Amino acid sequence: MIEDLIEYCVKGDISYRIISNDEKEKIKGYINERYLDKNRKSGRTLFDHLKISESVTADAVDSWQWLKQFFKEKKAVAFFRYDEEQYVELYDSSLFFEFYDDYAAIEFYLIDSNGEYLCGYNHSHCIFTMGTAADWLENNEQYRNYYGYDL
Repeated sequence: MIEDLIEYCVKGDISYRIISNDEKEKIKGYINERYLDKNRKSGRTLFDHLKISESVTADAVDSWQWLKQFFKEKKAVAFFRYDEEQYVELYDSSLFFEFYDDYAAIEFYLIDSNGEYLCGYNHSHCIFTMGTAADWLENNEQYRNYYGYDL
């Protein structure tokens, strides 16, 4: 999948870079520190080990598209598996969602280089947002309408 994303960026003249191993380890450190549930012992994906009780989630069909607003003109690092060999930083990460439209239903993760947020779409077809992105989603009009919250 990461190779497909890189190819998509090259063909579409989308600004990206493959982050260094040091940067990748730093991002993994943020994930371990801030977002992992240290008590979880089982699960096959990163999502299965997250502190989901500290996240805002949505199970609406195509809710992953809601995230595009949050990522508009923001840099973010994309990956599909925690143990992936390469992570890709996109300079306008909202463009990720155009790529992903052809792959919907595959788990993905997006995080900023400082670990302030972690977002993604899991194998159960739910989006999750953590950190500053959780506050954003909780106040998002589409989210609030879907769950019947007053705006």
